[in-house]
Amino acid sequence: MIKLMKISGAFLILMFAFLSNLNAQGYVCAIGGGSENYNDWSDEPYRWIVQKADSGKIIIIDVADASNWLPNYFMSLGADTAYNKTISSTSVANLQSTYDELITAKGIFIRGGDQWNYIKTWKGTKVDSAIQYVFNNGGVIAGTSAGAAVLGEIDFSAQSGSAYPDEALLNPFYSRMKFENNFLKLVNNVLFDTHFIERGRHGRLIAMLYNLFFTQGRNVVGVGIDDRTAICISPDGIGEVMGSGAVTILYKDDLTKYSTYVYGKYTIENLKAHILTKGWKFNFNLMQIEYIPNSAKDVDTSRSYQFPLTDLYLTGSNTISEHLNSNFSSFLASVNNGNILVITNPGYSSSLTPLVNFLNNNNLNYSILYLNSSNLNDQN
Repeated sequence: MIKLMKISGAFLILMFAFLSNLNAQGYVCAIGGGSENYNDWSDEPYRWIVQKADSGKIIIIDVADASNWLPNYFMSLGADTAYNKTISSTSVANLQSTYDELITAKGIFIRGGDQWNYIKTWKGTKVDSAIQYVFNNGGVIAGTSAGAAVLGEIDFSAQSGSAYPDEALLNPFYSRMKFENNFLKLVNNVLFDTHFIERGRHGRLIAMLYNLFFTQGRNVVGVGIDDRTAICISPDGIGEVMGSGAVTILYKDDLTKYSTYVYGKYTIENLKAHILTKGWKFNFNLMQIEYIPNSAKDVDTSRSYQFPLTDLYLTGSNTISEHLNSNFSSFLASVNNGNILVITNPGYSSSLTPLVNFLNNNNLNYSILYLNSSNLNDQN
């Protein structure tokens, strides 16, 4: 009986120690890129970083020198102190003094740049260990762009350069699809991708999940973050979306089917997808939506489809000149010489020159409506 009690007590002690380690794990904020600014989209996620760091010291790391704008920004949001630290070589990354300095931080922020530079310079060094130490002791690890790309358990390494969506979709196993499995590994089973909508990386991330399933036998969760957008994840595994864009979460579930890649052909069916905007929360432990903000609207999928009374022309050309040379003539024929309304943003006015010249040269009636945040709800 005594022996059983001792074993039971030892088990309880070990269990409590295990739970304590779980609770001690820190916070992660992955940011999709884009310029930060005062009183702008970045205030919410960067203030979250400061708050979860208990308004303590934040060290901003990079392999290259940087301006003091970001440290000043963090301090304006309440950080006690913030400063840049350049760690440009493996020898510097392995200094005991580098480790000793980094572990004094309550938060470590990894700048944007090239994630391969971070991996090849810091992997397996005292920088790697120091980041792990801060995280395991309840601190915050954050990054933007390439800095966010190295926060998952598995990373797209960019060792052979960027992988482009069209090439990745055509061949998920092509030479630029390189991954890193042994750097930081902060968010279990997650691969982060950034600048998601800006650079059209949906196809790339889908191809990455397919690649990892067949090459490593893993059902990885892909998290694509738009620029000017962040997902900030607490120790309980719940991530909140902040910023002006969306976070796309892709993964394989029981209904998903991957066919084998044969002679350049393959199919992916029923890939699970969540596209979440500001205020939405996702539980990465339970793989489900945790919170729906009050601003969300239900979509009535039972209503009948209503198609426009006129033809609808869509084109994905890169420039207006290419639009004019494709579907535009057919579009003009359908309006029967009526007045043409051009809707745009003031920031694109200089890009309209080819269109304006075309309309003037063809003696067409038109007007231009410039939309911005100040006149979106204007009745006039």
